[in-house]
Amino acid sequence: VARALCDGHVGLGHFYGKQHEQAHIKALMQKISVEAHVDDNHFGAYLSVETASQDCYQTYVPTPLGRDDSNPMPLERLRSKFADCSGIALPRAAIEPLWNAIWSLDEVPDINQVMELLAGEQQVYPAALNRAGNPGATYAAPKAAE
Repeated sequence: VARALCDGHVGLGHFYGKQHEQAHIKALMQKISVEAHVDDNHFGAYLSVETASQDCYQTYVPTPLGRDDSNPMPLERLRSKFADCSGIALPRAAIEPLWNAIWSLDEVPDINQVMELLAGEQQVYPAALNRAGNPGATYAAPKAAE
């Protein structure tokens, strides 16, 4: 919660190394309390923030973003989350072509093309694979180190 308040988002990188030990995060964590809510919606969340000047902001989120079709995650946010998650295992240059291949999976003539992207092998993909990203563009995945 402290990281979300400070940075506006929480990504996988916030769970590595000593991110939780940063002084400003530790200081804010000391001011945060978490309580279970009592309604029947176990996916919902209440949030209340009181500022130093005693202003109080409250909200209720009945369905987390992306949990179901009642609150879908916007495409750009999904793309960002995909890049954050896949960046743990893939070279940066492979992320965009893989995103495009996944969003055009029904047009991939050979699933081995997608598997090569996952393995980091060099392959040029037709523009049809890029309609979700940059229509008409062609990407080349990075060649794996030999």
